[in-house]
Amino acid sequence: MNKPTPKRDLYQEVTDKIIAALESGTLWQRPWSALAETGLPRNGISGRHYNGINTILLFLEAQQRGFDDSRYMTFKQASEAGYKIRKGAKSIPVYFFKKLDIEERDQQTGDTTKKAIPYLTEYRVFNAQDIEGLEPAIIRPPEWKPIEVMERLVKKLGVDVQYGGNRAYYNPSSDHVRMPVRGAFPSAEAFYGTLAHEIGHWTGHPSRLNRQFGQFGDEPYAREELRAELASAFLSAETGISSNTDNHAAYLSSWIKALKADRREIFRASSDATKIVSFMLGRTEENNTAAKSTTEPTPEAAPIATVAETRKRRPLREAMTPGSAKRLANQPQGWEGFTARP
Repeated sequence: MNKPTPKRDLYQEVTDKIIAALESGTLWQRPWSALAETGLPRNGISGRHYNGINTILLFLEAQQRGFDDSRYMTFKQASEAGYKIRKGAKSIPVYFFKKLDIEERDQQTGDTTKKAIPYLTEYRVFNAQDIEGLEPAIIRPPEWKPIEVMERLVKKLGVDVQYGGNRAYYNPSSDHVRMPVRGAFPSAEAFYGTLAHEIGHWTGHPSRLNRQFGQFGDEPYAREELRAELASAFLSAETGISSNTDNHAAYLSSWIKALKADRREIFRASSDATKIVSFMLGRTEENNTAAKSTTEPTPEAAPIATVAETRKRRPLREAMTPGSAKRLANQPQGWEGFTARP
């Protein structure tokens, strides 16, 4: 008699990967600014960028496997475009939220109401370097200079930046960023990398993205630092500005502790980091619209297995059972999806 297949915990699988990357230091081993030339991970057919947790996972995978092409496709997308997956190629998991519509019945009145419950699902993609017939990506030198981008960004956002002292920080009560004078930094890149990190905190003010800051040394403080650190990395990947890598060592143990205590925290943190960068670059409305659409998968986004496993097992599917709706109803609500599909 065949044993039932153990139910996978996708949240835990992703969290374990991130914890391993934090403990080994690989999350910041390769400069994220290197992505400014090749671009953020994106779908090779639609051109949409992968955001949130998928940005981190695809960056790590590219680092480990030596990919320098930022395009990804599902097996179905590649086949329909006339390409072939290289023999022996391994697929890469990416994650998205879908919604399950259920009906709830009022025990007293008998009336029913519909409720949409978000649940996490996995899709499989292949890097362009594992797709035969696909022309190499054309890498064009950036048409911008990172320092000029930051100067315009600070001016456009209207950040109150004050100078003096020997440390950089954001003060939520007075809503200003404090920076040492520029001469205190070894380079203009280091100055703007630090300033970008503090502006990431600045976006959390109640009048903007409204995040909880906490007090120095407590968990909310460490969680906010994780969001600002990830946002710095994402911004670096888009603009080429050097990210501030000094903070992650100081908060490493706190981040690992938080992720081990809550397997959904890395999803919230990476989603918030994407929102921070979107706000800084002025595309908040665009991302909000895209985020809503992620719960309606396009036909080409059908979950698939790896090439080597296609004949051995059925394609991946959402693990929905008769009791799933009830369990999903107990999940924390208020989740934001990701702003790109496979």
